[in-house]
Amino acid sequence: MNSRVKSVEKKIRGEIIRIPDIKTVVINLGRKHGIKLSSVFSILGQPEAIVDPFAKKELGRVIIAKGKVKASHVDDEFTIATTEWSEWIGGSIMMGLVPNEPDLVIHEEELLVKPEDVQPWKAKSEEPVKIGDVVEVTVLVPKSVEATSDGDF
Repeated sequence: MNSRVKSVEKKIRGEIIRIPDIKTVVINLGRKHGIKLSSVFSILGQPEAIVDPFAKKELGRVIIAKGKVKASHVDDEFTIATTEWSEWIGGSIMMGLVPNEPDLVIHEEELLVKPEDVQPWKAKSEEPVKIGDVVEVTVLVPKSVEATSDGDF
């Protein structure tokens, strides 16, 4: 009987620990937490109440993302992430038809930050993104799975 490793998705949270400029943040999660260069983080805002204006009753709360950043450098203990990245989306052959070409999607935005929270690298002298903001990312976590004698799970 062989033992195999299967990965499962898991959401983890960390915090922004530095803001070098309005397109870059440093996050206190790194390689040892499962972060990869393909990791995309949502910068989470504070929960916002959803209130029924007629009944004057709170119906629940939602968390609105302040922005998204993608890892551009991953160290063991931290990640540098940026609001600028590109990716190829789509591209497939559907039902024997002409292949569908993938589209290049370019993500580019500036984060709304308080000027006093910007700490440039030494080479550079609604609710803003700030140090201490919580970020969330989905990572793959290995999970050991025992195989049956015929190799099926």
